[in-house]
Amino acid sequence: MDASKRFKMYKSGKQWVVAGLLALSFLGVGISSNNHVHADQTIPAAQSTKPAQNTQQSQNALTNQAKEKATTTSTADSKLKQAFTDYVTINQKRVLAVYTQASADIFRAGLATAVKTTQQPTLTDDQIYSGYGALNNGISQLQIDASNLANYVNQAKAVDLSNYTQASRDNFTTKVNTLANLAKNAQNSVTLLNAINAVRDAQAALTIDQAHRTTQPATPTADPKLKKDFTDYVTINQKRVLAVYTQASADIFRAGLATAVKTTQQPTLTDDQIYSGYGALNNGISQLQIDASNLANYVNQAKAVDLSNYTQASRDNFTTKVNTLANLAKNAQNSVTLLNAINAVRDAQAALTIDHTIVDQAQQLQDYLHVQQKRVLAVYTDYSASYFSKQLDKAVNTYHSINRSMNDINQSYAQVNDGIANLRWDSQKLANYYNTAIDAQTWQYTKVTAQPYKDAAYSLQKLAEEKADSGTLVTAVNRLRDTQASLVTIPSEIQLVDYIHQLQNIDLNHYTKDSGDAFNDKLYQIVDFYHADRHSDAQNQDAINQLTTAKNRLIKSTGADSTTRNNLLTTIRQAQAVHGWLYRNYTYQNMNNVLAKAVDVYHNQDADNATVNQNNAELKQAINSLILAYNRWHDNDYSAQFLAGARQNSFNIGGKTYNFKITDQANTHSYGRTNFVAAGCTENALANAMKLAGLLPDGFKVSDVAAKAWNIQTGGLDVSQGVTRYNQQSLGSVGDYAAVSMSQVSNVIAQTNQQLGLFSGQQNFIPVGSTYFGYGLGYNKGVMVANQIQQWRSQGYFVTLLVRAAGTNDSADHAVTVLSMDQDFRYGDNINVLDSYHGVGSYNGLAQGLSNMQKVQYAYKAIAYKAVDWNGNQIWNQY
Repeated sequence: MDASKRFKMYKSGKQWVVAGLLALSFLGVGISSNNHVHADQTIPAAQSTKPAQNTQQSQNALTNQAKEKATTTSTADSKLKQAFTDYVTINQKRVLAVYTQASADIFRAGLATAVKTTQQPTLTDDQIYSGYGALNNGISQLQIDASNLANYVNQAKAVDLSNYTQASRDNFTTKVNTLANLAKNAQNSVTLLNAINAVRDAQAALTIDQAHRTTQPATPTADPKLKKDFTDYVTINQKRVLAVYTQASADIFRAGLATAVKTTQQPTLTDDQIYSGYGALNNGISQLQIDASNLANYVNQAKAVDLSNYTQASRDNFTTKVNTLANLAKNAQNSVTLLNAINAVRDAQAALTIDHTIVDQAQQLQDYLHVQQKRVLAVYTDYSASYFSKQLDKAVNTYHSINRSMNDINQSYAQVNDGIANLRWDSQKLANYYNTAIDAQTWQYTKVTAQPYKDAAYSLQKLAEEKADSGTLVTAVNRLRDTQASLVTIPSEIQLVDYIHQLQNIDLNHYTKDSGDAFNDKLYQIVDFYHADRHSDAQNQDAINQLTTAKNRLIKSTGADSTTRNNLLTTIRQAQAVHGWLYRNYTYQNMNNVLAKAVDVYHNQDADNATVNQNNAELKQAINSLILAYNRWHDNDYSAQFLAGARQNSFNIGGKTYNFKITDQANTHSYGRTNFVAAGCTENALANAMKLAGLLPDGFKVSDVAAKAWNIQTGGLDVSQGVTRYNQQSLGSVGDYAAVSMSQVSNVIAQTNQQLGLFSGQQNFIPVGSTYFGYGLGYNKGVMVANQIQQWRSQGYFVTLLVRAAGTNDSADHAVTVLSMDQDFRYGDNINVLDSYHGVGSYNGLAQGLSNMQKVQYAYKAIAYKAVDWNGNQIWNQY
């Protein structure tokens, strides 16, 4: 379809307009009875059509595209950008002199937005459409002003054509006459707007006739005296007080003044040009109209001028001129007299002279009053403090008097000094002041500001007890006041953390078991509260208050002495550090039984020395009775999915060697790979995570656990029987675009444990979090994944990732186990993974071979596990 026949419909005012997208066309200009008309121009939106989104197919396509390009921004089509730039350039040439001032201002704002858009280093389609919208909104508001249009025609007719070629003269004259006729009748707004543009272009095309120009006599320059008189006249009128006139008449005057000023700035002037400048300026002056309300405001503003800092003579002169103008403004008998009075006020205000003596004294008084306003009145008797406050208020009011004199300044000093002389110390109130500071809790403030505050409090106490003189006491009180004002509050979140750490150091051995348990319950509750999310200052302060209440409710114990209890605590901690999987199960379980009893005794604040010592001895015996497990598989063996050319190999990860093995239970295909090898990465990641948590008991190979989990997940089927990534092989999968099902993973773990007998006591490996991140790439995706991993890491969980190891290739979708990462992990920090797939050329596996950023950025799913030991306590990761 021909581009010129394409159409775009958009709304302008209350009319729907259809305009060609590629053709530069203008809407009609009509003149109404109030001399205002609307004008508009269409968007030349070449190549601007956006893809349709009204079908399910296109919606799906856009959805898939968004997933692949979640963090990228498409640049604008080059043809669309060029069309927009051309459109802006055309509108920059628009003749705004023919429109109303208000509508022209709206257009300029829209044009400025569009120009700014073209100056962007990169542009999207949406930014260009937004630029079109801003510009076309300005165009739609344009209103022809009949008077302005007539002025434009008259100015065009007045152009001096004497130095131009005949052809360019004739062309310009023709265009001006055409516009003049249309301006009188205005039958067609499109024609009118085109005629305006034609005059503009014809004037720009006027060509100098060099031959004619050289034969013309030189233009006579203006008489110097005439030029000086005109310049002085303009300068005088530039000082005119326009605030007393009506807004409309002042605007007309400003236009005339602008013309006159521009005339004075010409490098050469003729007499005619000067007379023309006089005419423009005098026309503006003749239109000026006094506005009674504006004049009254001007008088009131003059009366309100603060004369405090000026010499008496210049004050008196200004006051006299203002009073004269005020009287004339009420009667206004003679406009010449009134104008002279206005100018006299203006000149008298400009002549006000600073009295530096008063200024300096006033500044000193102001500083003195500020010092006294900060005086601590809480240490004086109530009556004397009240009297001082009243005298200080009087002094401040005197200082702020509108025509302040030296007498006023001296009176202010006298008033405040009288208040100071009558102040009387109150020893009890002084003691209360420094004791309050001494007893104040300052842990919520920075140490560098809290220490000076405490020092000032003790110093004031010492001086008060020594009955120091009044001046010394005032200095000490002020020091305490200033150090208190300088206290810097630690952010509430840090306050809470510091307070938690402070309370965690409390030795509960000195308190009863019940009160200690209640305190610990509250402490653990607040710790969980802190780790759950960011909180407001009010929420953090409430948590601090709850901890303070719990601390105050601790009850001192009368049980065993601290040395005996500490000995038991040392043995308890030694037992808790034992790794159960290193020892035979029955000896480890026996130790745990004795440990549980010892812990109960330790928390019983009323237990005597004999009971505590007996439990300590029994626990030591249980620890010494632990028997190491024999014939254990290697401590650093992990399960592999595929090893190039071998069923086992060793790899260095993060400076440490790890041994990977393919399970002996995996059946081998003729290609040297197994069903399990081809599709078991998610089960390997699970088994390796359980190994990292220390949950696999003596005699169990990690690869056997992985193979059993895979067998349970797939129901025993192999690849030839339909096991694919979409139906059975991927652990907990419910589709490509959804998080892993934690219930399905829990079921596989439970069945694996049931068939192999992995766990004992309260041991468990529980999925507690699952997230789908999407398949997009880029910085924002990487930050999102890193934040999630760090959150799980801070909660002690073990994490497995599903990574697109080749970035965009679905064939490289792969599961790995997080092994280690930097403290306070952020996107781009160091991270290592246990990667069970080691193919040809992959030094540390598909995902481990990626960069730190890619390991995180390429992750599209993740799952977190909570490990639980024999006693039901969480096993924290060692990331």
